[in-house]
Amino acid sequence: MFMKIKVALFALTISILLAGCSPQIPDVGVSPKYLNRYLEIRTVPDFNKFKFNESIVLDVMARTDVEVKVNFRGTRIFMFDDEINDWSEIKDKGFSGSGIFRDIDLFPEHSSKPPDTLLSTTCVSTQCKPVETFGIDPDILNNGKPVDILVVVVGNVYENGTMTDKKTGAYIIFTLKP
Repeated sequence: MFMKIKVALFALTISILLAGCSPQIPDVGVSPKYLNRYLEIRTVPDFNKFKFNESIVLDVMARTDVEVKVNFRGTRIFMFDDEINDWSEIKDKGFSGSGIFRDIDLFPEHSSKPPDTLLSTTCVSTQCKPVETFGIDPDILNNGKPVDILVVVVGNVYENGTMTDKKTGAYIIFTLKP
């Protein structure tokens, strides 16, 4: 029994130390408490091989009943740099996927507002949500090692049917392989 407690405490200590060493998400102009709160980004497994020099297809959807206008022109891409142990912003070689480089309103399904005609809908159980699919082409050199990529989208929250200056956003981290 005593040995199990020692092992559990050791594992907890290591977890805390590793969590303290992990890099923070860079400042993207959104309070951390509003990242991944109203929006969600997910990869589209059937379309992604997660290889260098290949487009990555992503979905963005509303997570709550809060209406959000997403600014896809403001999408930011970062690569984790092992040498500085931090994220470095990188460019997108070219936009792919839906080719939409405009603001998109992600209204909850029950909203009385008309849906954007380019949005698809995804349903999990009995809940359906509007989804926007887009793609990125991270501009990175293939150094023969896997690299972590961070993608951030930002939007503005609607309150009482009016868009506000209140920023929200979502991020996703995935690994690209040579």
